[in-house]
Amino acid sequence: MKIRTLQTLPVRRGAGSAFVNAFRQAGVFEAAAQHIGFRSAQLLLPDDPDEPAVVAAEWESHETIQRWRDDPARTRVLEALAPHLAGEPGATTYGVVLEWPPAAAADDP
Repeated sequence: MKIRTLQTLPVRRGAGSAFVNAFRQAGVFEAAAQHIGFRSAQLLLPDDPDEPAVVAAEWESHETIQRWRDDPARTRVLEALAPHLAGEPGATTYGVVLEWPPAAAADDP
């Protein structure tokens, strides 16, 4: 089963551009991609500035997520983003049970 994490990042009002620049410079996705089992990620910014930014990531397993959470690189990333945040990040993990378009079956040609 695919695993998806949604991490919320409460960006300080007016700091959206600086946050995105810090996110790029910190190499968040590149650091996560060093873990076998990391599949993809997106940084989502809300239309409403009072809502948090969200990182949606897809992982192969809960073990892969835990390796990323335990990685010192992740700590460095969060420290680099901290000046742009108005509060603590949050995260929720979900199992993907349906998707559209449907994923191709492993035995499809």
